Amino acid sequence: MNRFFILSSHFRFLSILLLIVLFVTCDKEIPTEPPRNNPVDSNNPETNGDPYNLQGQIANGGIQFSWQAVDLPGLEGYNIYHSDNDSEFSLLAECTLQRVTYTDTSVQNGHRYEYYVVSRSASGEGDASSVATVEISTDPIIYIEGENVTETPTRDVTLTIIAFGAQQMLLANSSDFTDAEWESFSSTKNWQLLTGEGRKDVNLRVIQADGDTSEVVHDAIDPAPINPNVVINNDEETTTTRIVMLSLSAVGATEMQISNQPPADILQGGASPGNKS
Repeated sequence: MNRFFILSSHFRFLSILLLIVLFVTCDKEIPTEPPRNNPVDSNNPETNGDPYNLQGQIANGGIQFSWQAVDLPGLEGYNIYHSDNDSEFSLLAECTLQRVTYTDTSVQNGHRYEYYVVSRSASGEGDASSVATVEISTDPIIYIEGENVTETPTRDVTLTIIAFGAQQMLLANSSDFTDAEWESFSSTKNWQLLTGEGRKDVNLRVIQADGDTSEVVHDAIDPAPINPNVVINNDEETTTTRIVMLSLSAVGATEMQISNQPPADILQGGASPGNKS
């Protein structure tokens, strides 16, 4: 066997071996970056490192904020920090792991508040959320029997008053506050409306912590229809005696007039309240 043939055979063998190596190498998967499953990882495409999504708003007599629960092993709860008018952040509350809402009722009108939440475990605190900012600049608010209530069947009502940081309040049924007296602020108060027909007003002024007195604010409510009704002897058509049983109904009524006279005569004073003629 000559030298050329030997070299040629070796060359073919090396070429085949190289093709096998290349085939095996190309058949392997290209390595990829591991998934970013950690919710506080800044490269996590879903959370961008802030899984809390902290949100704040004025509600329920203060600043109410909420956040999303963080799914990490070993967590025991959440710590809430706040700042008042750019002061240093301080711990406001420690919440359990199941709680994802909190209302700060210590706020005052004219102040700017900042909050952040951070997860808590036995080893310490985790990464903090982004900062939520809420600025309070609002007039006092008064509701008669609730925010969306337009009618009441009774004069005796409950007032709901929202006035952040108020120290005193002045309430009256009349806009000139006749015979009204200042009293300590309260977020709720039992109140009696004026008698008579037509819409009823309640007026409010407050004194803030800095001594400023607010403008007059008010709410109004209509008396609900009484819808009086009388039924004689269970609505029977005839009776064998003058002595009958009356069934009466009237929404919110406290007094009544009963008479055998026509309604026009009753309105002219033909019967006295609570009497039967």
